[in-house]
Amino acid sequence: MIREGGGDFSAGERQLLALARALLPEPPRLLIADECSSNVDEVSDRNVHDVLLGLDATVLAICHRLRHVGRFDACVVMDRGLVVERGAASALLADPSSRLSGLVARQASSS
Repeated sequence: MIREGGGDFSAGERQLLALARALLPEPPRLLIADECSSNVDEVSDRNVHDVLLGLDATVLAICHRLRHVGRFDACVVMDRGLVVERGAASALLADPSSRLSGLVARQASSS
């Protein structure tokens, strides 16, 4: 039994359910995902990104956990509401002076 409103689901379970609802019965042509895996474990996070990146759709993913950012075609880095960097994620990550490269390095060193 599920309590009304899903009160007995964890935050991660709610995120996964919301994502499943967005993809069923038919995946959208455009999906905006705001921190859609922020409350799930690493394996689920990887699985979510596998699904997102496997869609035949445009996916706009807003994320603070950056471990999968290199898998996206393009990246926009924002600071205080302003675009400070944009380009191919792989190119930004390859450039040690890029903001994205610095953010990823700081995040990796803090984990």
